[in-house]
Amino acid sequence: DLVRSRGLGDVYKRQAEGFTRLARELGIDQQSKVVVYDGKYDATRIWWAFFYYGKTDVRVLDGGLQAWKEAGYPTELLASAPSRKGNFTAVVTHPGLRAETADIKALQQGSTAQLWDARAGKEFTGEEQLKGASRAGRIPGARHCDWSILKKEGNSAEWLSAAEVKKVIADFGYDRNKEQFFYCQSGVRSTQPIFALYLLGWPVEKLHNYDSSWIGWSRDGALPIEAGKPN
Repeated sequence: DLVRSRGLGDVYKRQAEGFTRLARELGIDQQSKVVVYDGKYDATRIWWAFFYYGKTDVRVLDGGLQAWKEAGYPTELLASAPSRKGNFTAVVTHPGLRAETADIKALQQGSTAQLWDARAGKEFTGEEQLKGASRAGRIPGARHCDWSILKKEGNSAEWLSAAEVKKVIADFGYDRNKEQFFYCQSGVRSTQPIFALYLLGWPVEKLHNYDSSWIGWSRDGALPIEAGKPN
């Protein structure tokens, strides 16, 4: 375990250095207020990465690019280059936001944690296998909560109201007293429910994104899977 921990520490250090370079090239400073947007679900992955590396003043534009255009605001074909490099330094500040395969294997579900599959229904049942995965199905014990159920119809980047999100998570049986683990295909869609719970005031220490997600789990033939509709 000690060797493994040292190895992971080296990986995270290299990843932090890479994220630092990227942020600085975009002109982001330690004190910058960052706003991210998308056309579907990628913005929360960027929010998650910034939060993980210590920058918490990051906002997600509700409605994304579609809402921006519909409001009549201007757009550009090419982004403007920053006038200078930023000084932001990425440091792993909230390590619990990121879960590894070992963490998922060690889960004691039911009494202490809930594991959520944020993919589409056919991915959850194993009827559909996306590119990158080696097997179809789901992690045993996972419960299904499609990321898109938190969004409004007609614009997958626009969120439901806080009251509507509260109803969704209550209907699905989210337990605030338990650790919450999420996965999808590659750790992107799974940041959608994490972001929603964070906005509702759930403690970030209990919100965990399985970064390797289904791609990582499915590629290890020694790990168990389930398929079909749950009993």
